[in-house]
Amino acid sequence: MLSVPGQVLTGLLQSQAPDHHRHHLEEAGLKVAGHGLHAENLDGVWKGLTALSGVYVMFLIEHFLTLGKMYKDRKKVSLLGLY
Repeated sequence: MLSVPGQVLTGLLQSQAPDHHRHHLEEAGLKVAGHGLHAENLDGVWKGLTALSGVYVMFLIEHFLTLGKMYKDRKKVSLLGLY
């Protein structure tokens, strides 16, 4: 439980936070409209995330193919009685 001065300070900080972030975004050259950023400012971010997710999906495919091959080889060896 916060004391009265703590509650007042917390309320003041919360009411100033959106303007503070808006100021930093405008300094960085990002357009701020109302409550959020324009979608065109995030175009590079989405392209990067898409490329990264593509690499990750390829890694998963390779990993599952390798696991399948290992399982197949182990099953083959166990059928021959060598394992």
